[in-house]
Amino acid sequence: MGRARAECRRHRPVTYFNLKQDGTRITGSIRVTQFYYLVTESKGDAGGFTLVGIMKDGPTERRVEYEGKLVGQELHLPLGVARRTNPLN
Repeated sequence: MGRARAECRRHRPVTYFNLKQDGTRITGSIRVTQFYYLVTESKGDAGGFTLVGIMKDGPTERRVEYEGKLVGQELHLPLGVARRTNPLN
């Protein structure tokens, strides 16, 4: 799949995706500012998929989820769809 960069200049951090399709799974990493998530779950296909990334923060896990689709060779991830789970908030 390759690498992608998502950016919105209105108070949103730049997000980098380094993804690889491994059979029916998507693997790789997601970086948002200083946070680095490993893709641990994926489901769906090119028409629509969900990625789940996990980052360890001491003894807790931070989780982020993105939804997107593959259009030709382009990765489409609508801005503002990331869902973050932080057990401390």
